[in-house]
Amino acid sequence: MKFLRFLHCVTLLAAGLGIGLAQADLVHAQIRFLPQPPPTRGQFSLTVDLPELTNESQQLLVQLEQRLRDEQWQEAIEGYRRLVSAHGDQLFEADSLTLQSGDQFIFYVGLRRRLHTQLAEIARRRPELLTPYREQTDVAAKRAYDAAIEAHDTGALETAIERYFLASDTDQALLALGDMRLERGEFAAARAAWEQIDPRLRTPHDEKSLLYAFPGQPLWVAVDGVDWQLDGAEIKKLLLDPQRHSAHRSVPTTEIPLADLLARLTLASALEGDQRRATIEHDLLKRLAPEAEGMIAGKRQRLDTALKSILEDAAGKQYELQFVDDWKTFAGSQERNAVADRSPAAAKLVWSTELPTPPSSMRLAGLPEMLQSGEPPLSYYPIAVDGELFVNDPQRLRALRLQDGTPAWPTGGDNDPKNPDYGMFHRSGVDLSNGLRLGNTNQWQDRQLPKMESAIGAPRYTLSASGRLMAARQGASLSVYTERPSTFFKSAEMYVIDLAAEGRIASIIAANDPGEQEWEFEGTGLIDDGRLYVAMTKNGVRSESAIACYDASTARRIWRRTVCSTEPYGAGLVLGDKAGQRSHNLLTLADGVLYYNTNRGVIAAVSAAAGEIQWLTLYPRGPLEAGTMTQANQQLTRDLNPCIVTGDMVIAMPADCDRIIALDAATGKLQWQTVPGGVQATHLLGTTKDDLIVSGEQLFWIRLDSGRLRCQFPNPRDPDNPQAERPPLGYGRGVLARDTIYWPTLEAVYVLKQQVGPEEKPVAAREPIHLQQLGLKGGNLAISGDYLVVASATQLSVLTDLSEEEASEPSR
Repeated sequence: MKFLRFLHCVTLLAAGLGIGLAQADLVHAQIRFLPQPPPTRGQFSLTVDLPELTNESQQLLVQLEQRLRDEQWQEAIEGYRRLVSAHGDQLFEADSLTLQSGDQFIFYVGLRRRLHTQLAEIARRRPELLTPYREQTDVAAKRAYDAAIEAHDTGALETAIERYFLASDTDQALLALGDMRLERGEFAAARAAWEQIDPRLRTPHDEKSLLYAFPGQPLWVAVDGVDWQLDGAEIKKLLLDPQRHSAHRSVPTTEIPLADLLARLTLASALEGDQRRATIEHDLLKRLAPEAEGMIAGKRQRLDTALKSILEDAAGKQYELQFVDDWKTFAGSQERNAVADRSPAAAKLVWSTELPTPPSSMRLAGLPEMLQSGEPPLSYYPIAVDGELFVNDPQRLRALRLQDGTPAWPTGGDNDPKNPDYGMFHRSGVDLSNGLRLGNTNQWQDRQLPKMESAIGAPRYTLSASGRLMAARQGASLSVYTERPSTFFKSAEMYVIDLAAEGRIASIIAANDPGEQEWEFEGTGLIDDGRLYVAMTKNGVRSESAIACYDASTARRIWRRTVCSTEPYGAGLVLGDKAGQRSHNLLTLADGVLYYNTNRGVIAAVSAAAGEIQWLTLYPRGPLEAGTMTQANQQLTRDLNPCIVTGDMVIAMPADCDRIIALDAATGKLQWQTVPGGVQATHLLGTTKDDLIVSGEQLFWIRLDSGRLRCQFPNPRDPDNPQAERPPLGYGRGVLARDTIYWPTLEAVYVLKQQVGPEEKPVAAREPIHLQQLGLKGGNLAISGDYLVVASATQLSVLTDLSEEEASEPSR
């Protein structure tokens, strides 16, 4: 069973905190993992600094606890208001987990959320606690809730809920928020809203170990596999009237029936296509509220009967919400988990054009493409929108038609497809490589340019589109530098392009406000509902990681939230002969929450509406020393490794960690991890119904429910493998399409079925696409409609299986 498998991997060190607020020993200004020897040349620090509780906030916590003990409710509420007003964004340790190896995960929530949880728990026993708060707040809260619900504005509603969480009508606001999210097909966000209405919707503390989940995990996990016949009466009593709720945040009181909420959870699972989860939740509803009635499909009826009919109708159906026809950003979607709508045979080359070739000195040790082939790094990740293909590099943006490769818009670029300016609609910045080749005598250039070419990490060029807007990071590729940049080498900028106006620049967003000079954009930002969200780093003795939100049209910064500060992974290798480090951290956006894999010891969930940290998880960082940038140390190659969101799970493969980890999207708690060092992977490709698909030199299937390595391709230990003697090596990022996986090597693209065959062995879907026979090399892949895009180190190519007549027709 899932819980027992999980227990086999981890041992719980400490249970959730009680309601005591003055436990200063649980608040850390600086977190250190296992004791490390003093750093030497080439090593880096494993410490991670977080937005800590200050002395003032700790003193206020002590005062609040005393007033709660003395039942001084008015004074306690006033103390709560001061805390959340001045210190609500600081972090509070919620739990920790020590693994059998001694490695430790530490879980944090924002102080505001922690206070909500604790005050709500007290108010369930002593409702008079909230009387002074609600007398002052309820009217304003209801006004804000009603306005947001009437406008159908989920962002405004979430912001109001965070501000007025302890108000009387917050349960109704959460119910409406979940219903709106469900209408949009945002199932995990809908569940997250409903689960804050009643604390019984998350696993309670279970002294007798009757349930198969830790406190705070989803309720369906807790009852998956329990013995109802033997323990049914005790389990039902535990779920309906627990002695101790989990630390999952929920409102103090509600009159919304538990059955109505269980019915909504079941419906969301059914609509999402998760039959197993829906069946368990439906069974739970029948056991806990067998006679319950409610409104479903516009009429009042017995909930279990109506839901049974819905489940029967949904059985066997494949919901296609995750399929995409365009490839609008890295990994195809803002959840970084897209599956292409079509699976083209792609045996014919339609067109090809050149990409700028990085100078030879940029061939970096440690990159997998360098180790096996001697090729330059694979830096390009094109996107496709409405039949047009976009690609960028340090100096230019290009737009080409997918069907024939001609320029999509009138341009000032070159007319020769072999020239990198072909299809160019914008040029920006100074061409540093040209400056180097021309022998520019500028002293700064003479000193700095050679160092830049030996910076740690490869340059990566991504794009992101939403609606009519596209974002592109333009400028220097460095995010961490050893010397202060001059005006010649300024920070990269974020360009927002209007696709509906043939490439007109809608805005240019600078990394630094007037008076600032230390901030750098990491990767390309995500655009959503007129806002641009981007990861940033602030250079200093210790680099600061943050998320920023901008108005995409005006370039005005709306908020910026610091997540942590530490030394970037590999910073100890940036010595005097190197300009710094290139990283390209990308955000993930799902249902109004930004997930940030910092690659610096921290994964965080931040609300997109207000920039509030919902949770933060510290994971075990692995040591790195100079001289270890070899094939065995592939962590340094994980430049593009944003989190994947699938259902209610967040999956990450940090560069400074030797494992893949899965976290609960609502709490950040560990669900599973792969065996440390067991999977040598470079890319998280996405998820199928059952598996996580990752790749490196091989392709791996990993069970979504447990993290167990299921199979790999090619498998040199398989006696039936005809390629056992000389197996192909992965080269570039693959893509999932319908029921297939496209996995590139230097010479071919292998097309395999997503579902493994008998004895859990990979199954070929069709013959490989032989790139070498077409005069091509492997690279990063994307699929749009009937076209397969291959971005090698120096060439952008488009393949299809259409006839010449079909390919020449407009794709829209």
